[in-house]
Amino acid sequence: MVKPWWRSLLSSKQILNFTPMLFFITVALFSAALFYRQVLDSPKSRSTRGRDDIDAIIVAGGGQTATGPPPHVVLRLEKAVQIYNSRSPKPYIITQGRGTPHKPSPLDDRGFEIHESSMNAKWLIEHGVDPSDILEESASLETVGNAYFVRALHTDVLSLYRLVVINNFWHMPRCKAVFDHVFSVPSDRADNGGYTLEYVSVDSGLTSDVLELRLEREKKSLPNFLPNSPWAKKNQNAT
Repeated sequence: MVKPWWRSLLSSKQILNFTPMLFFITVALFSAALFYRQVLDSPKSRSTRGRDDIDAIIVAGGGQTATGPPPHVVLRLEKAVQIYNSRSPKPYIITQGRGTPHKPSPLDDRGFEIHESSMNAKWLIEHGVDPSDILEESASLETVGNAYFVRALHTDVLSLYRLVVINNFWHMPRCKAVFDHVFSVPSDRADNGGYTLEYVSVDSGLTSDVLELRLEREKKSLPNFLPNSPWAKKNQNAT
């Protein structure tokens, strides 16, 4: 009689080779469960806020350098800290981005990727933001991914419906078009009529020659993401 696969595994000495991995997976899952239970039980995730309060500040991804966020991203982070400090109760700040498909991410001393979201989270902590108020979205590589993953990983999960999205003025039109589309899909978790998004633009942070090139690029890209664009129509049924 053939043994079930799991009995063969348990009776094999090879199980010893899997013990460290199983231990790591168990600890990781247990830690994640504790974290999200704590977050879900926090006042931020409940409907106890006032009508004018915000649930989260989203700092859209914008690139990174080996030594930290570039000047145009620092402007976004500074605005996030300003809004954060002006609010009570404190909203979450969500940093975004794994990196960019256009170039490799910087590496740490051990050779591991440094995600943009982690780099920006570190900057926020160094500038006085409580680490417990920071969430990282480290899956996205571009603007569409920013909107999709922040909703899938954080705002839907934690019932964060009143959002402020921060970006530089030269990137805001495309950012707004994408976020409006992704967040317009009704949520079966929403009990307040859906999402409310406020968009806050900051200065350029770019040199004049780079800004000119970027504005031209954005001008060409924006029509692809407007409500009647092929992208938006194609994704109406998908979402």
